[in-house]
Amino acid sequence: LTRTGGLTIVENQSLADCSGILRLVDQFDDAEPNPPPYRTGVPDVSAYLKIEANRTGCNSIIEIQEQLLLTEDSLTVTTIDRLFGGYGSEAGRFNRPGGIAVDAEQRILVADSENHRIQVCDAQAACSVIGSQGQAIGQFSNPGAVSLTNDGRIVVADTANHRVQICNYQGECSAFGEQGTDPGQFEFPLGVAVDAEDRIIVADTGNNRIQVCDELANCDALSGEEKGGFMGPEWVAIGPRYGIILIADTGNNRVQMCDYTGECSVFGGDRLQPDAFSEPFGIDSYGNFSFLVTDRGHGLQLCDWNENCRVLSPRGNAPG
Repeated sequence: LTRTGGLTIVENQSLADCSGILRLVDQFDDAEPNPPPYRTGVPDVSAYLKIEANRTGCNSIIEIQEQLLLTEDSLTVTTIDRLFGGYGSEAGRFNRPGGIAVDAEQRILVADSENHRIQVCDAQAACSVIGSQGQAIGQFSNPGAVSLTNDGRIVVADTANHRVQICNYQGECSAFGEQGTDPGQFEFPLGVAVDAEDRIIVADTGNNRIQVCDELANCDALSGEEKGGFMGPEWVAIGPRYGIILIADTGNNRVQMCDYTGECSVFGGDRLQPDAFSEPFGIDSYGNFSFLVTDRGHGLQLCDWNENCRVLSPRGNAPG
């Protein structure tokens, strides 16, 4: 996969033996050159991976559906189960989408960024469209990411409108935020996630901070210096434990794991090291002690908090 990102755990059993099911989506369309600097690309590849552990622990077996790919520790994806999409403006085609989510009915929600809309696609890749380009409520401008509330509504990082929108599947939306630096204001927010209490976590990318908000636009900012400081964070995810946020701290070439008070631990940060992150832009938790991260130098990596990482899918143009 090339520049994979927007990772969504479809099912993760969170067992000590590292079992789980993972969906991956390629976020770069190799036929579409020179994406804007604030976007990560176009998903044109989708795959399900089944990860099971043997009795020795986390020496994993990877399968795509029932097809055995690799064993032990090599963990490199070489076969793609299915593709859908491609460049275009018709339903089911995309123009530099930013992020995805999967709902309880296994529908795939895509932030179709340069088409200024959200697409909702089923397992057969039949897609419906929510929204159009504009500034009115229910319209979007370069939406960067999608997530879901606990009651199934769609939360959208409406990036170039500097706001967050919450929509149903009929396209009825509410919105909060505007351009600015005060709490509840945003500057090109790229990432969004929703926790178990329906708190909306926003990667307020242009303001170099993370905001934690409710639907009434009451927001608290996570920012600061040293460990808690951010530079252009592009992605957020809910962590493996209650009260933990995972952050792709893109401009600092590192990942941070923070609680809601702003206390953070840091992973990475030195892009000169061969195993360092280089502009990480996608992240998700996997199990209790691991996380998945995509960056522009390595592709997809599986890491633990003891600073051990393995490349699952390197950067490149070929499938896998």
